[in-house]
Amino acid sequence: MRNSYNRFLKGLFAAIFFLGITSVANAQKEQPDSVSAVSRVNMDHLKKYPTLQLSNALQGQAAGLIAIPNVGGIGYDNSTFYVRGLHNNGTSEAIVIIDGIKRPIDDTLPEEIESIQILKDATAKIMYGEQATNGVILVRTKRGKANERVIRVGLEYGIQPVTRMPEFLDSYNYATLFNEACVNDGIQPFYSATDLEGYKNSKG
Repeated sequence: MRNSYNRFLKGLFAAIFFLGITSVANAQKEQPDSVSAVSRVNMDHLKKYPTLQLSNALQGQAAGLIAIPNVGGIGYDNSTFYVRGLHNNGTSEAIVIIDGIKRPIDDTLPEEIESIQILKDATAKIMYGEQATNGVILVRTKRGKANERVIRVGLEYGIQPVTRMPEFLDSYNYATLFNEACVNDGIQPFYSATDLEGYKNSKG
């Protein structure tokens, strides 16, 4: 009985492993008959997204992928990835695998990427082990071709206008209001009449 049970488990694991390989081992090929849950990102849309961080551009680009920007200024607001929501009270972040190596996706430019796949279920993630519990973002970069040279040049620019220009007080009005504040607090004015007259007549 034990031997039959062991043979059943080996057969089951072999089947799951085979399904995982057919789903993710060859990222550049379509698998229309795959039973794995895999989403693909449209790279043409991704290249047109106006952001400095590639991780922010992935929001809304694939079913089941959630990208939440972190708090920070421009260039420091990279997103945290979640696949199919939060799974536990600990870490629920998906891992990013670029050409077989786990590393941040923001280290790569959109022009360098050939394809991005989101691996969501057990059969798709099985090759990456325990660390892939919360999902895998599989990135494949472009490869060079023998005896072929391709040169592409791109230009990006941005304009950020000022929403409102503040109106500053001149030195005379500032000193006058400061003296008024001192009087309201019951202390002697800080600027003398000579100081105020000098501020009023100054043109520097």
